[in-house]
Amino acid sequence: MFSRRIVGWNVASTLKADVLPLQALNMAELIRRRGPWWTVEQVELATLEYVWWWNNQRLHGELGYRPPVQVEQAYYAGQESPSPALAGQASR
Repeated sequence: MFSRRIVGWNVASTLKADVLPLQALNMAELIRRRGPWWTVEQVELATLEYVWWWNNQRLHGELGYRPPVQVEQAYYAGQESPSPALAGQASR
């Protein structure tokens, strides 16, 4: 949680009652921009690409404009605490 890294995701061929996964993807504007989707595998690959971008390239304001992977690497190297800075506060 401290690094805001995505560590798991799931793609299914049906979405019966729970719309949360689809809403989450729509909020990322991924589904609408790159559709239409013909197979579950296409959605799965696109999701994997988005998760890779989020974890490795996205500059997160709450993390000092660094990607989650960089924050984790600094933590495990002993360079910072696991608590991210709150909005408007300097990082430790």
